[in-house]
Amino acid sequence: MHLYSAAWVYSIRFTPAFLTPLLLGLALFAILLEPHFQRYVIARVQLFFIALSIYYSMNFPSTLLFSLSRGPTLSPLRLTLIATALLFLYFIFHHNNLTYLWTALICLCAAMLGPTLPLILGNLAALSTSSRRLIPRTTLQWGLTSMATSFLLLLIGVLLSLKKHFALHRPTSIT
Repeated sequence: MHLYSAAWVYSIRFTPAFLTPLLLGLALFAILLEPHFQRYVIARVQLFFIALSIYYSMNFPSTLLFSLSRGPTLSPLRLTLIATALLFLYFIFHHNNLTYLWTALICLCAAMLGPTLPLILGNLAALSTSSRRLIPRTTLQWGLTSMATSFLLLLIGVLLSLKKHFALHRPTSIT
């Protein structure tokens, strides 16, 4: 109601993109409901609020685009994706789940691809067609790719082992 009346007072057209900060705030403050509900229910509610905020930020008038002189063009979608990525990084620590890292990276990559959905999709299509040069063709290229992949998988295994080690040896509070 407040957002709609503020749009009326300032003679601007109300768009659903104005709701995205409110929905992201609700997703963050849903954590306060954890003493009353199970954690997985809260996580699903948070994901619903985040998905709804991204959906509402997709359609916005061109008057909400803000272009810096040398930097990227800011839009409600781009700002929502960046805020969502930061929220997912917080959820990694709060929910103790590394799956949120992938979603944070996807949001950041989408924010880097463009300020609007058509630009993001167009840049993604151009990136997919130009990335065909990255596919190895010779035996040497395949060998280097397999060695780099094995070291990457080894690093992921080390990180997961360290996470498991720290989870087992977490100090407990004495009450």
